[in-house]
Amino acid sequence: IADWKPEGRLTAKAIFLKWAGPPSQKTAVFAASRVGWLRDDLLGQLGFDASLFDDLLPDHKPSSAAERLAWHHLGVKDRECFYALLAAVRKAPPGLLEQTALETLAATQRRSTPVEPLFNRPLQQRGKLVRLEGTARRVERVDVTSPDIQQRFGIDHYYTIYLFTEDSQNYPLTICVPSLPDDLPLGEGAGYHEHVSAAGFFMKTWAFQPAGVLDPDSESAPWQLAPLIIGTDVRRYSPLHSLAGTNWLLVFPGLLLLLVFFVWLAVWWFNRQDARRRILPSEVSASPAIGPKSPENEPTAPEEADEA
Repeated sequence: IADWKPEGRLTAKAIFLKWAGPPSQKTAVFAASRVGWLRDDLLGQLGFDASLFDDLLPDHKPSSAAERLAWHHLGVKDRECFYALLAAVRKAPPGLLEQTALETLAATQRRSTPVEPLFNRPLQQRGKLVRLEGTARRVERVDVTSPDIQQRFGIDHYYTIYLFTEDSQNYPLTICVPSLPDDLPLGEGAGYHEHVSAAGFFMKTWAFQPAGVLDPDSESAPWQLAPLIIGTDVRRYSPLHSLAGTNWLLVFPGLLLLLVFFVWLAVWWFNRQDARRRILPSEVSASPAIGPKSPENEPTAPEEADEA
């Protein structure tokens, strides 16, 4: 392990024990409960210890559905990682996470991170920076009552957003953020749907109980799995805003063909209507008289013509 060179920096809160080795090559020996890892990326720059992700792994492979579900619950094992991530994103200057995520997405000409890997390959996504757009159907405030968390991280509350994106197939993603914009109200239910975007770091798949469960302690209470993202830079936006990410190089030819078709259809229809209303002069002379004949136009009787 002495030759191991991680990408980033190692950190530790340690106690000095002694000097070891020969006088010419003395080595300081410290004792620490754990060694932290600041990755060489934005998350590391914000001071987050990526070794905390290891605490999210189960001690053994779950052998039953109940054990797998219990592993996804947020518990003591997730506590340090959760609040450390929340504290890290609070340090980020406003807009930094969103701008960095958009720069990464620019190569794919998208404005929102695909969510399929977050649902299906969560272990490979830990600490990944994502940007999501969609409809929030539930936004709530969560108060933190632990004096330890309040003292160490300076966090006494946060907000949870249950977001449905275009590609989440009506499954929610959960985003926990330290603050909300002033124009985004709290709420939930059938009448609540706010179009929002947010940027953050993927933490894990977690299990939660959807709204409407009357007895959370009931064994029959349903649980749902969702990606858990710790983020910031929440913005409320109009649905038309999503058109900004459209690949117009692909859409424009189709729109042009559609426009040409409608122009041709309009010209054809007006020409047909005009042809119905217009009668040519040759057609007038050849057309029989309509209605009773006037006296002056009546032909002379044959016998009167002979007498003349």
